[in-house]
Amino acid sequence: MGTMASIIVYCPPDTAEALLEGAERLVHDLDRRLSVYDDHGLGRLNRLGRASLDDEHLRAVVTASDSLQRITGGAFDPTAGGLVRLWGFPASPALPAREDIDSVLAITGWERMVSLSSDSIALAPGAMVDFGAAAKGYAADLAYAALMERGASAALVEIGGEVRCGSRPGFAKVWTVGIRHPRDGGLLDTVRVEQGALATSGDYECFFIDSAGRRLSHIIDPSSGYPAQGAVSASVLAGSCLVADAVATALVIGGWELADSLPEGLVRAILIVEGDDDGIRVGRSGEWQESPNG
Repeated sequence: MGTMASIIVYCPPDTAEALLEGAERLVHDLDRRLSVYDDHGLGRLNRLGRASLDDEHLRAVVTASDSLQRITGGAFDPTAGGLVRLWGFPASPALPAREDIDSVLAITGWERMVSLSSDSIALAPGAMVDFGAAAKGYAADLAYAALMERGASAALVEIGGEVRCGSRPGFAKVWTVGIRHPRDGGLLDTVRVEQGALATSGDYECFFIDSAGRRLSHIIDPSSGYPAQGAVSASVLAGSCLVADAVATALVIGGWELADSLPEGLVRAILIVEGDDDGIRVGRSGEWQESPNG
């Protein structure tokens, strides 16, 4: 998944090492299965254009992606991975030629490019999928669940900025998680979470400034082939980190128009930052009608 992970766990001292090692092994295994950089589950799918869904983890992420792609009206779309590569992210981003964007757009679009059956997935010729906006959240969900099943009293798993945390009934641990300010490098706000998942996506980590002075990020709108312009950043609180991860990415593309169309109960709270380098506006909904700390 090309990112870093950190884990905090509350447990008896004599079980800590085994718990952390088990969670680390699980995350590494998921990285091998779900990363575009490895020639196993996802990497093999992209190379061969077809894969069995016997792998429970590939099946889970494919199934969730199929649903979330529809729910977000295509703003979340794993087939946009080809567009991200075309733009050169993360290593050497640059503005592609319009005709090259059009060529990759022709092989982008989950509903057109992906065929699912009960036991397999197939890609149209030339298409590729990248679960970068779902796999980190999925791995955080599973690592958290494994820690709690193996005896942790409370745990927090953070993978690439996506967080899943909680505690056992009666332990009453409240986690404080920061939401990064998308422009000044500090914190925009902090969130108190007893149980749940928090994900943030934005244009501030992987971007370049073009000759016209525009900030162009790695979050590509699959409908246009150009970097998202819907929001500067979006933070989502949900029960599932996979859902929070995917929806946060989609909201950077679709902004409040998309947020207002999401099914009730899909997420618990949304914070969207709009504006530009000259100033930002912050809007909140759900549990965060005021401040996340309110």
